[in-house]
Amino acid sequence: MSEPALRNKTITNLNNSPQPLPVKQKLVFWSVLKKSKIGMAALFILIMIILISIFAPVVSPYDPITQNASERMQAPSSAHWLGTDSFGRDILSRIIYGSRISLLVGFISVMISSIIGTAIGMVAGFKGGVLDEILMRIMESIQSIPMLLMGLMLLVAFGSNMTTLIIAISIGLIVSCARIARGPTIELKESEFVKASIASGASTFRILVVHIFPNILGPVLVMATLHMASAIRVEASLSFLGLGIQPPNPTWGNMIQDGFRYITTAPGVALYPGIALMVVVIAFNIFGDTLRDAFDPHIIRNRK
Repeated sequence: MSEPALRNKTITNLNNSPQPLPVKQKLVFWSVLKKSKIGMAALFILIMIILISIFAPVVSPYDPITQNASERMQAPSSAHWLGTDSFGRDILSRIIYGSRISLLVGFISVMISSIIGTAIGMVAGFKGGVLDEILMRIMESIQSIPMLLMGLMLLVAFGSNMTTLIIAISIGLIVSCARIARGPTIELKESEFVKASIASGASTFRILVVHIFPNILGPVLVMATLHMASAIRVEASLSFLGLGIQPPNPTWGNMIQDGFRYITTAPGVALYPGIALMVVVIAFNIFGDTLRDAFDPHIIRNRK
């Protein structure tokens, strides 16, 4: 093919490069999403919990840290809807404020891991060769260490604080983000619009950001939603072991640990934060599954 013909073909392919979902496909996406009643219920629960955590100072009936020895270990009542703990602190208030820490740690960890992991996966898949091998072997090395164990190691080495906790969880979640991004990138780099961009002299950064990333955004969002559940669960586990967020700051993990000694006499002290943790983790998992179905190209194609 002559150079002018190749240039014309390149321009045509660039003009046909992927654009944001058209309105009709967006409507199909939302119709699939709204059709799942359990998925929408999970989304409603998550929105309510997020709003409650944001406005915790307004909706919380008591200060979560203030102790009152005269009201310790009270049963649920009109004054304390879920009762009080061994220090006389209102359990409901502590659960509300505990949601702030859990969601904050989860969101920041997932955001960091998604950005870094997706970038690594796209670069590895697009470049291939030795760089791909090196990056994937590094990812496999990280994956060989369980996330909880990695968190324990880092928290023991660098101290129990929120920054170290977020870094530990982020490192553990990077691997799956990289794998999710790498597979579609390998497939997309063989597509006509990417080859046309390469032929026109577009930089690797532009190709990855403009052409490849929009096409893998769906799986990345699904993985991020599922990772929120994992991050919150790991944070609670580390706090339960005494290596996460330290008292008196309330987290669901250290609340369960504090109430575990009273599990036979006052089970609600440990049970209520455990239920809150379970509801949030299940809601994120259900909503993640619903998002996966909504982003499924086969479903969208069949309903267009």
